[in-house]
Amino acid sequence: MAVAKSAITLLVKVTLSNPSPQVYNLYSQTFSHRPQPAILGAAMSRFLFPLLMMLLPRFLPNIIKYFLLIWRLTVDRRVNIIIRSLVPLALVYFLWPFDLIKDNIPLIGRVDDVIILGMAILFLVKLAPPHVVDEHMGRAAPTDRPEDKDPSQVVDGKARFIDDE
Repeated sequence: MAVAKSAITLLVKVTLSNPSPQVYNLYSQTFSHRPQPAILGAAMSRFLFPLLMMLLPRFLPNIIKYFLLIWRLTVDRRVNIIIRSLVPLALVYFLWPFDLIKDNIPLIGRVDDVIILGMAILFLVKLAPPHVVDEHMGRAAPTDRPEDKDPSQVVDGKARFIDDE
């Protein structure tokens, strides 16, 4: 309250002694201070936090599953060494303080680290052998057995070998 009262007193003194564009500048500097970031932060925490708490239980198991898949594919020797090294190299680039694409380039300069990390993860999952990815994801490998394709066309029976000798 005392700060506002002293600012008003200063404004009145300046207005009476020198009515000029400086008065407007002083006024705008004194009274245009609006705490927008604090209000925006409060609004974001008020609406974003409940939304995050509502969606987190739904997506967290899948996020953990994919992090485990990435880790397992990175250490699995059945995946090519070049493909396995993509994610660690992208993590080093993500954490490195120097960028190949400067941050002052609009839009892409700020997010190039995230784009490169995401593409490395995509390449790892897509270029790894499908049976290895299925094994680490816990999916059953597809088979060519006729009983798996159409069980109604399979006839159960017994067989025995008779030796002709």
